[in-house]
Amino acid sequence: MNTRIKHLGSWLALALFALATSPASAYDYHGVYNPLQVITLNLRMDNGDWSTVKSDTSYDIEVPAMFWAEDEEPILVSVRRKSADALGNKVSLKIDINEYVDQTWSGLKKLSLENGDDVDVVAEGLAWYMQRAAAEALNNGYSPGLAAWVKLYVNGEYLGVYVNVEQPDKTFLKNRGIYTKNQTWLYKASDAHHHEAVLCPLRRRSNGHQRRQGRW
Repeated sequence: MNTRIKHLGSWLALALFALATSPASAYDYHGVYNPLQVITLNLRMDNGDWSTVKSDTSYDIEVPAMFWAEDEEPILVSVRRKSADALGNKVSLKIDINEYVDQTWSGLKKLSLENGDDVDVVAEGLAWYMQRAAAEALNNGYSPGLAAWVKLYVNGEYLGVYVNVEQPDKTFLKNRGIYTKNQTWLYKASDAHHHEAVLCPLRRRSNGHQRRQGRW
C-alpha cells in the first residue's frame, strides 16, 4: 500500500511539474473541434491498466494516464472505456481532464472519443459537421454539439482515427454563454428508444465509477 501511495505521489508531482513548466495548450476550444484538421492525441499509462481498460465491460474502471496533443507537455488525466463495442484494440474512451488535478485542456474538462463501432467514424464525423453547417446557415440561435476527427496513440501504438464528440456538461453550456450558477439545468433522455424517457438533471460523475490507483 505504501509503495502504491508513493508512486501515486510521483505521478502527481510529475503532473504539477508539467503544469508549471508546460506552455498553454496548442489548441483553443474552437480549434479542438475544427472539422478541417485532424489533431494527434497521445495517452501513456501502465500496460496493465491499459489491458484493464480494454477488457472492462462495466465501463466504470478509471485509470491514471498522461495525456498530451502534439507540441504539448503531458498532463495527468483519468481514462475509462465507454459503452461501445471494441474494434480490436480500438475502444471508445472517456478522458477526464480534471479528475486528479484541477485543470482544463483547451478550455475542456472531458473528452469523449468514439471509435465508430455502430457507424464508421467518417460518416459520424460528417453527420456532426452537417448539423453544425445547417445551424450556421439557418442562424436561428440553435447551437449544436461539436465534433472533429482525431488520431489517437496509446503507449506509442497507433489506434486509428476517432470522432472527438463534445461532452454535454457544464463546460458545454458555459462555452455557449447559457450557464448561470444554480439556475441552469442540463437534461438527458435515459433511453431514446422508449416513449417514456426519464429526464434527470446533470450531476457530476456518479460514485459508481471505480477510480483505480494504477499499477506501480
